[in-house]
Amino acid sequence: MNYLEYRFLVLSDLYRIRGNTRFLPFLRTLIFGDAYRYNFWMRTCQFSFGHPALRVTLYPLAWIMLRHYTYKLGISIPYQTQIESGFYIAHSGGIVVNANSRIGKNCNLSHGVTLEREVAAETRAIQRSEKTSIPGPAPNSSERSRWGTTRRSVRTAS
Repeated sequence: MNYLEYRFLVLSDLYRIRGNTRFLPFLRTLIFGDAYRYNFWMRTCQFSFGHPALRVTLYPLAWIMLRHYTYKLGISIPYQTQIESGFYIAHSGGIVVNANSRIGKNCNLSHGVTLEREVAAETRAIQRSEKTSIPGPAPNSSERSRWGTTRRSVRTAS
């Protein structure tokens, strides 16, 4: 990953949250937005690990920060995971993703989601398509959202 790709991924994640990519909203979201902080340090780890000079200087700091937010927020997404632009974590807590998973553009993850490798005849990683929302676990049958449907199904935006 080169710097332009890294910058594009970081700003596309910001755009999904704030709706713009200017410096002040970036700084505000980086300081106060927990899920975006996790995205930022995950992308920074991914970028800095691929460059020899940054692997010695920036990568250790980014890895420590990513580890800190992994435990603080309950999100476990390794930096080796292939995640395309516009990644959005709706609610933190209980999110576990395998390093071999691939997540497409504009994908939302909610709390209580686990994306793991299939242990079947084929051991290929889970692939999520573009514009997919992956909600957390289903509520009880008596618990319905205010629109009358359960939140369990995977919805694909049009």
